[in-house]
Amino acid sequence: MHGLATDKLPHSKYLNPGYSDRLAWLLGRAAAANMIAGRALEGTKQTLFDDGDEVVMENAVTGLPDRLVVSDPSGAFLITSAA
Repeated sequence: MHGLATDKLPHSKYLNPGYSDRLAWLLGRAAAANMIAGRALEGTKQTLFDDGDEVVMENAVTGLPDRLVVSDPSGAFLITSAA
């Protein structure tokens, strides 16, 4: 899988027109699926999201976010959000 973790995106990415809007749309879709699936810390039930498990995959032509993959380091959980 080729992409950048959301917490590692360089600020220069946000200078590309449309990048933030597209990323926000993908993050919203992934967050909704994450909540529906009930991905949370076992003890506190705190929802896990935007903690570095989200990987942005960009369109090779436009450079805009094309897909967002949310994965669990244990490998037991995977959500993909795409257009």
